[in-house]
Amino acid sequence: MIAYLAHDLHFMGVGDNALLVHEDWFLFGLEREDVLEEIKRLSLKGLLIIQAAGDVIRISWKQQDMEALCDVLTQS
Repeated sequence: MIAYLAHDLHFMGVGDNALLVHEDWFLFGLEREDVLEEIKRLSLKGLLIIQAAGDVIRISWKQQDMEALCDVLTQS
């Protein structure tokens, strides 16, 4: 769910820092720190690359479309 929503928000044009505090996360009871930790876990699984320095976050996705992401998620 985290990967799907983060990917969707990113490719809808939401900036990386704004992605972490997007109101959609509150529907799942997640705050900025929770989302950041989950994104870091996704990075360890190889789904994305995250660079964090202080309050600045940069997220790069290896899968450029939702279909490719779903394929990777179903295989893991």
